Amino acid sequence: MRTADWRLKTADWRLKTADWRLKTADWRL
Repeated sequence: MRTADWRLKTADWRLKTADWRLKTADWRL
């Protein structure tokens, strides 16, 4: 696996996780 490809997937995963956390925080309020 290429490092650039791994970084891209990690960045995408972090973005999805951040979005999920934001939605969860909004739901808790």
